[in-house]
Amino acid sequence: MSFFFESGMIMAHKKAPILVSMIAVTLAGLIALVGCTGPVSSNKSTPQAVINPDSALPVLIWPGEKPQLPEFTAWEYTVQNMPPLEIEELLARIWEGREYESYDHGESGMHYRLPLYQSKYGRFREELDTFSNGFSYRWEINENYPKRKVMNISPEQAFEQAGAYAREFLGDDRYLEYPVPFALTLDEDGTQINHFYEFNWEHRVGSIPVHGDGLSLRVIPEGIPQLRLSWSTFAPLDTKPRYQPLTFDEALFSLNYVRSYINPQKCSEHSTDDFLVSAQVVYSNAFSEDPAVYRPVWEFTLSRENKKSHKFPILVDCLTGKVSSSHDGIVESYLKDLQ
Repeated sequence: MSFFFESGMIMAHKKAPILVSMIAVTLAGLIALVGCTGPVSSNKSTPQAVINPDSALPVLIWPGEKPQLPEFTAWEYTVQNMPPLEIEELLARIWEGREYESYDHGESGMHYRLPLYQSKYGRFREELDTFSNGFSYRWEINENYPKRKVMNISPEQAFEQAGAYAREFLGDDRYLEYPVPFALTLDEDGTQINHFYEFNWEHRVGSIPVHGDGLSLRVIPEGIPQLRLSWSTFAPLDTKPRYQPLTFDEALFSLNYVRSYINPQKCSEHSTDDFLVSAQVVYSNAFSEDPAVYRPVWEFTLSRENKKSHKFPILVDCLTGKVSSSHDGIVESYLKDLQ
């Protein structure tokens, strides 16, 4: 089956009134979204949690078939301190023995670059930056060359081109096993951006994606100017979940509960126009005491009715129901803090 445009078709959605009693759960602890809500204390005499009836945000609903918890080969994994590729071997292959400059940025990694050289497009620069679990490669033209030519090939043709390029660049097919369904890139007004295509591949442990890991390539009419690989190496831990992992319904309720106390006038990350695009279980270290340990979390991807190009993930811990986003950090959910 072709993966093209599957994620480009946004699921039908509708706004629903706040559900005052959706799922009954025990509430304890404190919820505080700095800059978004005031502190919301639990009422110990009230054994059940309900969504804030005065919420300014509508409940997020999922109209399709509900995702299920997957089978876990291991509950937790630990990151191994090793890069996915030997960088010096990679540079020797892609730059064919040419001399390059290198700069040590300490914990931030290394920066490598070729001296400027003349190409058919103008004076040309190639660079590669490393980080703990991968690298980012790019080239750019350093003259007044038109950088926004309209793509002259189809997404399917560009995908084949990107895959062939990645195989030769990386020297391995394993990074191309799980392509992410292609979606056209839109600007803030919802207009299609037609001067590049971007393709992504997931990194999975077993059958489960790793949040933040994967391969990304951008294709423009002149070629492929960007390739980024984030690919951690994991070892399974002999651990078991201390509690029954949250189902999709429970995780979504936790997200809606937190959102019901958000003031969208103070917190631009959340809006009355938000709707769910996708939901899946991923491995993440967002809720782990040890950042080297990854465990299952629910990943909800949201978009916005008046800004469909804006997509952002929010994570819900499978054990505690805590919620995390890049804007808010970790906040308490409706569950007891079981940690």
